[in-house]
Amino acid sequence: MNKIRKLIEQFTSFEGSLFCYSLSFSFLLALAPALTIFVMLFVIFYLDPQIIIEFGTKFLPADYITPYVDFILSKEVSGLVPLITTLAISMWLASRSIYSFLLVSAQHEEITYPKWSIRIKSLIVSLVLCGYVIASIYALILLGTWLPYLMPAGVCAILLIAFILFYRTISFEKKELSYGAVGGLFATISISGVGYLFFYIVNRFTSYSLVYGPLASLVVLLLSIYVISSIIYFGYLLNVVFEDKTEHPRMKAAGLFDFCTSVHEGVQGFLENKFMKK
Repeated sequence: MNKIRKLIEQFTSFEGSLFCYSLSFSFLLALAPALTIFVMLFVIFYLDPQIIIEFGTKFLPADYITPYVDFILSKEVSGLVPLITTLAISMWLASRSIYSFLLVSAQHEEITYPKWSIRIKSLIVSLVLCGYVIASIYALILLGTWLPYLMPAGVCAILLIAFILFYRTISFEKKELSYGAVGGLFATISISGVGYLFFYIVNRFTSYSLVYGPLASLVVLLLSIYVISSIIYFGYLLNVVFEDKTEHPRMKAAGLFDFCTSVHEGVQGFLENKFMKK
């Protein structure tokens, strides 16, 4: 009971509410670059980009997803250098939402690593998750071809593994094997169920189109992103609150981050000494 009370207090606290809003804003800014990455990678790996539309419209308004995917497909990027540049810039922008989560994780785990080293980790985590999504799409295509009746279970399993992988990778500590399961299960059920229920209520029982007119899709987009952000953050808090911290935490890539910290302190000390001499 105390853990549940602590969970609710953290989620409804000023810092928790502020992070949900900031995470929603980060997801909103990362939406277009992330779509650009997936569309271009789908084309590179000879996958049908319509899969992105079919999956994305389950959680976000089709009025924004479909035109943007079609726009990216109409822009042919010729040459290896422009392709790499576009993907690199898009990955940098899309990873900002991961970076926001890493900063919160660093605060909970009392990490004092330089922010630029955490930013680099956000890029690595984004690459890992991007690769997982592409591999998952391949797996779903094969599953749909051979065992189509198992598709709903396959989608839920992929979402569950994705959330567990995400919650584990944003931690700077070496966690037990069970870490991330509680939050991942909650996020999977909530995203699958609440997402569908949210769109059903918005489409059937609200009058956003009458109030906002052509901006109705934008309002639904913002609400969708906020609901998804809140679910993912609540799942993260579930892992933090219900984690067994009886053992002293061991750090992941401690040597690398310690090296980054020493470099940061060395450069900072050099600049301070040079400035003080002047």
